[in-house]
Amino acid sequence: MQFIEHTPFIPNWAVIYFILALSLFAWIRVSSGSYMFAMLQSGLNTNTAQRLYREKISNIMHPSFRYNLMFYLTTGVFLLHLQNIYYPQLQFPDKTMIVVNTVAVFLFFNIKYLLYKIGGFIYKSHTNTSEYLFHSKIMNQILGVFMLPLGIVMFFTEGFMLHFFAVFGLLILLFISINSAFRGFQINAGKDISIYYLILYLCTLEILPVLLLWRIFQ
Repeated sequence: MQFIEHTPFIPNWAVIYFILALSLFAWIRVSSGSYMFAMLQSGLNTNTAQRLYREKISNIMHPSFRYNLMFYLTTGVFLLHLQNIYYPQLQFPDKTMIVVNTVAVFLFFNIKYLLYKIGGFIYKSHTNTSEYLFHSKIMNQILGVFMLPLGIVMFFTEGFMLHFFAVFGLLILLFISINSAFRGFQINAGKDISIYYLILYLCTLEILPVLLLWRIFQ
């Protein structure tokens, strides 16, 4: 019998991604389902977000840390889908690009947080800045939850549906960014901070990157 070589529809590295991402999500879900519910609820409920902020814990065993890891990974995969859809001429292996994308997402958001901290130090609003960054990370964790199934489904779709999910993912990203910026206004409302600089600050670091990403993949 003669075997004919063929390229599988789902690459081997994607299977590893499925296992890793779903295992990470299942670990969080089983060990702390209440946190996931509170996290999702905090996206629309400021009081729940405030409670999470008061109870915040920063260590590797806390579910928020694992949600951050999932956010970097799932967002990196979504960017890979966008690259394959709109820039198929890129001559780089997918397994290389997923590593590059994940590292790029990690660096982008951590550099952005660093700029916020520097701005908070300059304007003497460290407390408000720390609170806003916590809310921003919560929004990213919520985004990671949505990107997980979206990134997996896009491996099994093509044509119109693939473009539909790509646009849908970008709209989710835009909504999360706008919601995060609005939360920043809520936190700083009534504080001794220039509204002009606040708008400029939030739009530059929150909305502008998403609009640039939308323009690139348009």
